Amino acid sequence: HDHHPVTASSHRMLKSNVRLSAGVGVGVGVLTAYWAWRKYFNDPPLQWEEVGEVASLIMYPIKSAYGVSVQNAQLTLNGLTAGPLQDRSFMVVTEENGTFITGRQAGALLGVKITLGDDHTLTLHAHGHDAIKVDLQSTIKQSRTIESKVWGESVRGVDCGDMVAQWLTAVLYKGETRVRLIYKGGVMERRPPRKLTYYTFPRIKDSDSLSYQDTAAFHLTTVTSLDDLNSRLDQPVPMANFRPNIVVGGTIEPFAEDSWVAVRVGNAVIRKIKPSER
Repeated sequence: HDHHPVTASSHRMLKSNVRLSAGVGVGVGVLTAYWAWRKYFNDPPLQWEEVGEVASLIMYPIKSAYGVSVQNAQLTLNGLTAGPLQDRSFMVVTEENGTFITGRQAGALLGVKITLGDDHTLTLHAHGHDAIKVDLQSTIKQSRTIESKVWGESVRGVDCGDMVAQWLTAVLYKGETRVRLIYKGGVMERRPPRKLTYYTFPRIKDSDSLSYQDTAAFHLTTVTSLDDLNSRLDQPVPMANFRPNIVVGGTIEPFAEDSWVAVRVGNAVIRKIKPSER
């Protein structure tokens, strides 16, 4: 990603309407935003302008675990891919009924760090515990699959075995709630995006492809927006708080991304579907 230029397509009217919709009553705001998305995201041809370059690429192989910075990655339909690993291709679930676990339920998961090996392995680290290694090739050969759901959508994964399950059970719940680690492997190709109940975003399509991510295959942030935020906080926050996949540096002004319709990195084009709640 070194010095890879990033271009974006935007429309000045869309920018003003999005800002207006955030500052008025709910009824007017929803109508204004909906009109803007329909008119300017679907009708005009895209016109590109350079907005910066890739500052960081971060993967989260295990959903809700600590991010892994990578120097090179592919942009695929299901998210960033580096070697044999893909973003959010592992997930922790309860052993009892397969309920998916994130940092909301087990805060210690956010501190589980991962190192990637060149031999199709990843190693998990947690403070106060010995590291444990997961072999992807051995995991894929396992015949046991576990059913789960991510925000109401059915998913499945290959069980990664007893050793890492015991390790995570100890790290996350001190042995009190038993969990398993599942891997999408070849049993989880895609799932449609979840249905959002609080607002309709027309650019979310049923054909969009996800694995264990919440809503989208990518999360993009910009350095200048974080700098602007931190200039108004008593205690600055790091970019890691927002868990982005792609961090863009050199944007013209803070929150310029609010007006982008799409982002192009090299030959890959990412369609903007919604702002991030984070």
